[in-house]
Amino acid sequence: MLPVEVAENPGSSYNPLFIHSSTGQGKTHLLHAIGHLTTNNGLQAAYITAEQFANEFVLAVREKQVDKFRSKFRSIHIFLFDDVHFLIDKKQTLQCFFHTFNELYNNNRQIVITADCAPKDMQPLSSKLKSRLEGGLVVDIQPPDFETRLNILRAKAEKMSSDLEGVLHIVAEKVRENVRQLEGALVYLTAQAKLSGTKITPETINKLLTGTTRKQDIKLLLRTVADYFNLSAEDLISKRKDRKTTLARHVAIYLMREGYNCSLTEIGKELGNNKTTVLRGYEKIAKEMNVNHELHGKILEIKEKIGLQKGCKTTF
Repeated sequence: MLPVEVAENPGSSYNPLFIHSSTGQGKTHLLHAIGHLTTNNGLQAAYITAEQFANEFVLAVREKQVDKFRSKFRSIHIFLFDDVHFLIDKKQTLQCFFHTFNELYNNNRQIVITADCAPKDMQPLSSKLKSRLEGGLVVDIQPPDFETRLNILRAKAEKMSSDLEGVLHIVAEKVRENVRQLEGALVYLTAQAKLSGTKITPETINKLLTGTTRKQDIKLLLRTVADYFNLSAEDLISKRKDRKTTLARHVAIYLMREGYNCSLTEIGKELGNNKTTVLRGYEKIAKEMNVNHELHGKILEIKEKIGLQKGCKTTF
């Protein structure tokens, strides 16, 4: 198993190990598992998100301590770097990451990186850095199949002492996109069963999950749009009006309207805007989609990241 091999023999094979998938497939959990196994073996591991790396780098530049910042990773055996795509438009931070990567690699330190897409799809990443990221093993994590989803639910239900064994197969069939949605659905159903004091039946599951899955889909959409523009989901609902945030917010409005048939009021509640603002944002993107090929391409990419492949009932 790859994580075990990497943790037990860091730097000897699969270096770097690059893991990519859509949101909610367990990339961060996998990094933490590798880290725990590494420390259990008496070795040192460092986990850091791209956002945290960027923030610390900016602080180090401000305080003129960049060398000290980079030196904190030199003594470790495994470097676990989460969400590298966050750095795509941060040139100075990317340069620091590139130097850190090279130093660790040249000293035979294991590097494990996650992202929401493969290195070849990261634009406008330099060819030199892409080559480094692709130099080991690139792994694509796909959404779990039915049997895997059912096993995840059973393991989670056992930990929660949840009495849903007889209907878990229905949950596994209905919630297909990612592990995070799967676990969220189980928590929600368990809470409903306790609050109502009734047994969850196939009929109640169908009723409850119809609304829940829609809410989860919308949250996934907002996270995906935010990630695509290197923002946080909180930025989309903030009062920020810079060009990048405004564009991302308008794209989210467009996708919620077109993809999930959300009303203007519903979108407004999600993003903290009034109906007039929502409608203006939707119409702006709808109009530009016909003449702006770059924008059209971006929205197609986001649709793919949301998971509009087979098995997803939502259509655009």
